[in-house]
Amino acid sequence: MNLNSERARIREGCRGLMLAWESAGQQWNDPQHRLLGERFLLPLQQSQRSADSALEVMNEIISRVERDCG
Repeated sequence: MNLNSERARIREGCRGLMLAWESAGQQWNDPQHRLLGERFLLPLQQSQRSADSALEVMNEIISRVERDCG
């Protein structure tokens, strides 16, 4: 089992969302846009980074278990 593909899917999904958000910001640049970005998108980015780190650790553990248990 390898979690790298799941890490990549999550990373790409967040990247796509952020690109769309930036694009929307070119047309919709007001306090409400900034508030939504601060309340939802910045925490999402932080959560994505945390999840990415956790998946990396889990992937290393799974690899070790597979090696040890054959």
